[in-house]
Formats: sequence, C-alpha cells, structure tokens
Amino acid sequence: MARSTSTKGEWLEPEKKVKVVRVKTDSDVEERKVVVEKTVHGPVIEKHGRKVAVAWIGLTATREALAVYKYNHAHNITEFIEGLKLFDVPAQNVVYADIYGNVMYYPAGKFPIRLINGTEVPGNVIFNGSAGEGEWRGFEPYDVSTWESFIPFEEIPHLINPDYIGTANQRLFLAISTISAIRCTLQTPYRGMRIYEVLDDAVKSGKKISPEYFMEMQRDVYSKPAEFFIQFIFEAEGKMSEKAKSYAEKLRNWDFRMVKDSEAALVFSIWFEEFINETFGDEFYSAGLDKDFYPHLYVLQNLLQTVSGLTISGLKKGSREQILWRELWRRQLE
Repeated sequence: MARSTSTKGEWLEPEKKVKVVRVKTDSDVEERKVVVEKTVHGPVIEKHGRKVAVAWIGLTATREALAVYKYNHAHNITEFIEGLKLFDVPAQNVVYADIYGNVMYYPAGKFPIRLINGTEVPGNVIFNGSAGEGEWRGFEPYDVSTWESFIPFEEIPHLINPDYIGTANQRLFLAISTISAIRCTLQTPYRGMRIYEVLDDAVKSGKKISPEYFMEMQRDVYSKPAEFFIQFIFEAEGKMSEKAKSYAEKLRNWDFRMVKDSEAALVFSIWFEEFINETFGDEFYSAGLDKDFYPHLYVLQNLLQTVSGLTISGLKKGSREQILWRELWRRQLE
C-alpha cells in the first residue's frame, strides 16, 4: 500500500477503503479483502510489481447520458453538435448523416493537454506526479471538473460536409497539439488506408456510392500488411529449405485476400506471427514482457523502412497515404 504520496512537494495521505470481494474458487466461494487506495490523481493500481495512480476522465462527473438524449432528439446537424459537446468519455469517432445531405466526422470527447515545464508532451508515458508533471488542469477525480487544460471542442480536428472521409480509428490529421493529446488511442492505419484506396477507386471510376457498395466494402478482406511484409519472404528465399520454398511459392501470385479457404493466407499468417516474434521476442520476453506489449505493426513497418530504405508497395508518389506515412515514420523516430 502507498503510505503517502507527494504532490508538488506536499505529502498527502491516500484515501483507503477495505472492500470485501466474493471470489469463486474450485471448491467454494471465499471472501477476500481488497484495499482500495485513492489519490489526488486517481486510484492506485499495481501491475508487474509497480504502483501508479491512474487519472481517467470517467472518474469525474460526465454527461454522456444527456449527450445521447440530445442525439436522439436533434432535428438537424446544429442540434446534434450541441449534443456532441456534452459527450465526455470515452471519446468516440462520431460519423453523422442527415436527410438534408449533411455529413460530419467528429472525434467527440475530452482530451487533456499535458505539460512538463510548460512544454506540451504526449500522454503515452508515466508521469512524475510528485513533480506536477503532465497534470490535467481542471480535472477533479470523484468531483466536478472545469476542464481548463483540455482541448476546446471547436479545436478538435473534425470535418463537416467533406467530399468523403474514411475512418477506422486511425490518425486522420497531423496537428501536433492534438496528436500529443490523443496519440496513444490511435489504431494502426492499415484499415483506414484500405478504405481510402477503395473509396478513391470508386470515385475515379464513377461508381455509385450506395448502401450496397458499403456492404461490399464491409466484406473486403484485402490485407494491407501482407502487401508490404510479403517481400521479406521472397528476399530470404535463397536461404530456405525445399519445403519452405514450396510454401513461399504459394504466395507468389497471391492477391493478399484473407479468405477462409486460401492456403496462401494461412501460410502468410503463420509466417507473419513468427516474423513478429523473431523481431521483438528476445528483447521483450527477457524484460518480462509478453507479446501483448509488442509495438503496433506500423512501428515494425517503420523500423523496416528505416533500416532497409524500402518503398511501401502500392503507395503512389506524392499521394496522401505516402505523405501520411512519411510523417508517421518521422514522428515515431522522434
């Protein structure tokens, strides 16, 4: 248990409560006592032998129920946006369309701006709370917050009536301040890249964007990771056994579609898991971290791109995807 915590030079006793939890065992149900500790930053949790205090927006008074009520009673996009302003946690990638032809993308939620010595920093690290690092000004756990050091709703990157947009929880913008606030919640960009690829092709060909079209898109099983990583199989072909070469040959003319009866898809999936383990396994497991701690795939792709100077297949020179990837790689290295 934490005996006391230091906050900006002041020692504070954590609030402690003993909770009794009924736990089912193999033979019976037993009662176990758990000490719940709360600090000025949030509850104390322990993982891998280390204790940290966790700040989470859901620990303060939030207004999601009212937001959803306003969604359901909105008559137009303006009234819907008023509901969005009240959606605090968890942040949502909201897409909107109405009978008047309006469409909108808005990642609604509360995003804290974290500072160390006046410099804005990303939130994917553990901060020294005793020194006041990364404080969420205006956040009051177990109370009502005032939200002063959070990104204002109007400044959250969003789009109203764009030509089209594809969102799959990937990064859709490159604004430094906003990325610092929400970067650790983003997913790998492969699905988003594929959505844009399909949408761009449809627009260029004049294909009608209809409900049936989106049903077809939902069933798309093309693998963008396979498109990039498969080249490393053929680079190693000269060092393969005859049996391994026979498996590699199955990938020679593969269309990168992960359908259930595709032998090539199975071969790639098995190889890819081994490839990732060979890249990260030794270092992570020796540090007591299993594969759940491995970096996202785009980090691996970034490393390979940096080391070998490879060009991502399928990305046209000067395309939005190529520009985005270059920016991602640069910032990942930083």
